[in-house]
Amino acid sequence: MATVEPLLAILGVMLGKFTRLTKQVLDIVRNEEVWRRLKCAPNVGPITAVAFRATIDRPERFGLSQAVGAHLG
Repeated sequence: MATVEPLLAILGVMLGKFTRLTKQVLDIVRNEEVWRRLKCAPNVGPITAVAFRATIDRPERFGLSQAVGAHLG
């Protein structure tokens, strides 16, 4: 039992930080037009929208949509 209590305390801290970070991401996505549009796509949530936008920072670099797939490998 002595080892379980510290682990539960750590888990509690991690869940609290995860909740805070999730709220921050949701606040950021709510205020950005491009991310709101990305979230309208099926199965795209706020984390996916932010990750996609961070990866494809300047979409004008890609002449064709197929080039995005090649870029991501």
